[in-house]
Amino acid sequence: MDKPKFIQGIVIGAIAGGLISLLDPTTRNYVKNTAINSSITTKYYLKHPADSFRQLKECYSTWNNNVSQVTNQALTILSQVEETIERMENDAHKKSSEGVQDPH
Repeated sequence: MDKPKFIQGIVIGAIAGGLISLLDPTTRNYVKNTAINSSITTKYYLKHPADSFRQLKECYSTWNNNVSQVTNQALTILSQVEETIERMENDAHKKSSEGVQDPH
């Protein structure tokens, strides 16, 4: 089967599956309500584009702050791990040099 027929088969199967799932009344109501809500939201943002940009900016700012916090926390943890490893290495080095006696 060539690639275009394969993709076409997937699309046709998805459409058929979607249509069959609409036989269930609960699914049908969910799809209907979601479509209505999406339509209302789309119309609102088309009439008020500044709101969509403001919300997008706020979302990006929140996401950016969260990423910065997580990055700072990760760097702090890495620094603490590094300090602990250095302390352990120094302790091990001291113990090994104390155990070795100077031949003179």
